[in-house]
Amino acid sequence: MRKISPATYLFSIGALVIAGFIIFGVVVKSAPSPYDSFAQCLTEKDVKMYGAYWCAHCQNQKELFGNAFRYISYEECATPGAPKVMTATCEIAGVKGYPTWKNSAGEIIAGEQTLENLAEFSGCKL
Repeated sequence: MRKISPATYLFSIGALVIAGFIIFGVVVKSAPSPYDSFAQCLTEKDVKMYGAYWCAHCQNQKELFGNAFRYISYEECATPGAPKVMTATCEIAGVKGYPTWKNSAGEIIAGEQTLENLAEFSGCKL
């Protein structure tokens, strides 16, 4: 029987652990969310979220949807290189703060919203 050096053994264990984390990450990211259809409905009804990458409330709003956020129409309002300067698209949309949600009728609700509030705002079933 061939002896395995401690370094080779540790390397092999480490490689298996890393592979496990990668596989777990892929499975978790691709797992369907219970909010997929709700998020898709928001997009179909032309409801859009406006936010900024540095905004903690925007991050909370995104986390509320989990993986389903990938279906949300999202507009980044922070200007690259000048994060506190709002993009022209967001100014034209009437965004005053983050997050802001706007529907196809031009109605706006500002601030972090519950899913129930968004369902009422959009007419989408939660």
